[in-house]
Amino acid sequence: MQNIITLLITLFTISFSYSQDWETFFTDDDGNEFSYKLHSKSVTAKMPKVWIATNSNIFEKASIDLKKYGLKESLENLSSVKILTEFNCYDVSFRIVAFVLYNDKNEEVHYQQYDLIDSPFQYSSPDTYYDVLIRKVCQ
Repeated sequence: MQNIITLLITLFTISFSYSQDWETFFTDDDGNEFSYKLHSKSVTAKMPKVWIATNSNIFEKASIDLKKYGLKESLENLSSVKILTEFNCYDVSFRIVAFVLYNDKNEEVHYQQYDLIDSPFQYSSPDTYYDVLIRKVCQ
C-alpha cells in the first residue's frame, strides 16, 4: 500500500511539474497568447532550442498556405501549433527547426522538420514575440 501511495505521489508530482514548464511570455494585439518551454541548451548555452506554443490563428493572420507543407486538413480544424526554434545568442538571431499542428481534439495532424543547412538564422523585428523571447532565453 505504501508503494502505491508513493507511486501516485511521484506520478502526480511529475505531471504537475511537467505542466508547469510552459511559461506565457507574449500576448499579441488579437489576444493570442504565446508560451515557451526550453527544449535543450547547448554546451555553451548560447544556442538554446525552445518550443513555442500558441493557437493556430497565427497562420490565418499571416496568410500562410499550409498545403505547401503537405497539410491535408483544413485550417478550421486546427486549434494550436508548437514551433521548435533555435536561438543564436551570439548574434541575437533565430531559426525555425520544426513545427507541429494540432486539431481541436488536441491530436497531432502535421509535423514539419526543416533541414538546418537550408534554414538560415534570421533577425527578429522589434516588439515581436521572437524579439521578446530571444531576450528572455539569451539573458
